[in-house]
Amino acid sequence: MLKELVPYIRGPWFLGDGGLLGIVRNKKLIPYDKDLDIYLLPGSYIDIKKMNESSLKFQKYYALDKVYREDNELSKENSWLAYCSLIKGKNKKLNRAQIMKLASKTYPTEKKQVKFTSPWIDIFYLYKKDNHYYIQNEMWSHLYFTQNEIESIGHDMSLGFPINIPHDNIDILRRFYGEDWNIPIPNFQHRLKYIDQKDI
Repeated sequence: MLKELVPYIRGPWFLGDGGLLGIVRNKKLIPYDKDLDIYLLPGSYIDIKKMNESSLKFQKYYALDKVYREDNELSKENSWLAYCSLIKGKNKKLNRAQIMKLASKTYPTEKKQVKFTSPWIDIFYLYKKDNHYYIQNEMWSHLYFTQNEIESIGHDMSLGFPINIPHDNIDILRRFYGEDWNIPIPNFQHRLKYIDQKDI
């Protein structure tokens, strides 16, 4: 799916998060990871019109754009959890009860039906500020890449086709996953993505 998507990406991009972790650590994707994360530098975009002529589809899902194959199994993502995460990202000072109360008021009209299938590819858009690149989304606004890390993008052939990966990728993995980034954790849940089930 990633190989099929690459020709429709216009401008600089790179693979991040679990996909990058697998490539750097094991030279392959992590088998229990259900999605890949693609980061687009400012001005880059996906040619959705052209892509829709392929087997790939596109959905705007709350804070994320998702690419998927229509004929795969529908994702079991919880729309309520994803929406609460969106509310939490926009209102970081609210506690759990306040997040739920606020989310419940607008969820009936703002609810997004899950159309994407599993596995899927998440698309993140970056903007530049003070020699750092940040994600254009309140949920992950505290995460960043340095100018040196991603303005010198390299190519990796571990999957049999060129994949863009950032320079100084070990520094990125430490920042995103901690000092034990190179130790496999099969039940890992990314603490930065969605509000935890126990939180609601």
